[in-house]
Amino acid sequence: MVSSTKFYHYLKSKRTALRLSQARLGSLVGVATSTICHIEAGAYTKFPLNKVLKLGQILGINQDQFALMWIDAIVEDQKETLKRKIFSAR
Repeated sequence: MVSSTKFYHYLKSKRTALRLSQARLGSLVGVATSTICHIEAGAYTKFPLNKVLKLGQILGINQDQFALMWIDAIVEDQKETLKRKIFSAR
C-alpha cells in the first residue's frame, strides 16, 4: 500500500514534470484549480471516479494502476484518522 503523503507528492511531481500548472490541469480534468490544490495537499478524497481516471490519463499513468493508488491513499488516510480518534479517546 502506498502512503497517502507519498501519493499526493507523486501527483504533484507528475504534474510539474509535465509543466502543467494547477489551473491548467484543473481545466483539462474539468475541475477547479482549488480542487487540484486540495488533492495535492491530500485534503480531497471525495473525487468522482471518472475524474480520477481522467487525471491519471492526463498525467500519463495507467488508469487501473492509478485508481488503485488513489484508493490506497484514501484508505491510508482513513486508517490514520481512525487511529488518532481511538488513541485520543483513551
